[in-house]
Amino acid sequence: MLSLLSGERYYKVTLDFPFILGHFNRTHSFIKGFGENSVTMDMKFGMVIVAVLLLGLVLSPASGAESSDNQEWPTFHGNWARTGFTDVTLPENLVWLWSFDLENHPELMEIESSPAVAYGKVYFVAKNGYVYSLDAESGELVWRYQTGGTAGPYLGPSPTVVNGVVYVGSWDNHVYALDAENGELIWRFEVDIFWTLLGVDGAPAVVDNRVYVGSWNGYFYCLNAKNGELIWSYSDGDGKMGHVSGSPAVVNGVIYFGAAAGDVGYTGTVYALNAENGGLIWKYYIGDEICASPAVVNNVVYIGVGFMGHLLGDGMYALDASTGELLWYFDTNNEPLESSAAVENGKLYFGSHTKKIYALNAENGDEIWSFETDSWILSSPAITGDKVYVGAGVNFYVLDAANGRLIQKLYSGGSVVNSPAIAYGKVYVASRYGIFCYGPSPEFPQTEMTTWLFVLACIGVLSVIGFFLFLKRK
Repeated sequence: MLSLLSGERYYKVTLDFPFILGHFNRTHSFIKGFGENSVTMDMKFGMVIVAVLLLGLVLSPASGAESSDNQEWPTFHGNWARTGFTDVTLPENLVWLWSFDLENHPELMEIESSPAVAYGKVYFVAKNGYVYSLDAESGELVWRYQTGGTAGPYLGPSPTVVNGVVYVGSWDNHVYALDAENGELIWRFEVDIFWTLLGVDGAPAVVDNRVYVGSWNGYFYCLNAKNGELIWSYSDGDGKMGHVSGSPAVVNGVIYFGAAAGDVGYTGTVYALNAENGGLIWKYYIGDEICASPAVVNNVVYIGVGFMGHLLGDGMYALDASTGELLWYFDTNNEPLESSAAVENGKLYFGSHTKKIYALNAENGDEIWSFETDSWILSSPAITGDKVYVGAGVNFYVLDAANGRLIQKLYSGGSVVNSPAIAYGKVYVASRYGIFCYGPSPEFPQTEMTTWLFVLACIGVLSVIGFFLFLKRK
């Protein structure tokens, strides 16, 4: 069996050598019995057989075509632990494949939502309150739904797509559930009204038919995923918990999230709640606002701290997931850290207002490397096994995960303040002015393997032609 790669799919052809040799033997007998004219005819027939084989080599889908390239990215940072990691294999260099831009869609205003990718679609929210669904392959608009919310003071709501439903917050005090196929409203839940800023901008976590999401009104909610009914709510001090603007992590029956202000002065707080009943397990006070989402790996909660205040306490924290005890702290020199950490293989990656992307040892917080970009970083990285993908200013960076070496810098048309999504062997990036899709070159890749296969195919063709010529001469 021979296999080769064409575009994004693997292809194979099975060469039945006994059948081919048998055909050659029959051809030889045919020649002896019917003469030279038959040689010419059978030679042409043999060359047709070769052509069919080569065509099969290029066009026959391999049984192993299904690979990690088919993985999806249904929520912020890809999963409920918010690790930002996928094992999808991406090429060394990305190329632009398509964009959905504001020049053709001026009604979008700006995009600050992190996209979700599922069911062959890309889902995101614009600051005009519309939820959009695009075809993930072509970028064409599939549907859009108008919520009652418009631009909020912070990042736009990010959607979560689970079981054929899009769950998304809005700045009109509601959480929406929409049909992922056609955008029709399934249900809508109104958050309690306590403040004037009532946005729901974190990506909901949907686990065991429950929707977990926080609001800027100082409450955290658990809703029935099927009908939107309230199961329980939590607030530390009757709405004084502060802005819950990040996306919650849910691991082993525990919900983790940060709030921008606590009940003792203007501080941030990290919370751990029982997912079943909303009971408080622990909370940890920090000296500045929390806008980032937590990542939970190996019983450790990693969360960035800092907004615009440049207060003491800005940096990355590692907390014991069971007790809330501080394990280590990485100081970003009083520079705010709104980027959520991506974690994999004993390392965590994040950006900060220092314009640097950091890689730390996940066990002790020691710096492994840092890379300085052209702008401060609000974007949360996404990572594969060997690369880091993150936005900074109007550029999108691809870095070597081992040493921080710059692999590629791509212009994205506007500020990238959200997290990229990696799915179907591509990277989907939302800048303020459009959605961009990057991936492998659509041209046939001339890799070492495919080059050798091409050489072998040529040798095969020449051998067959030579064999027929030999028979003809006899």
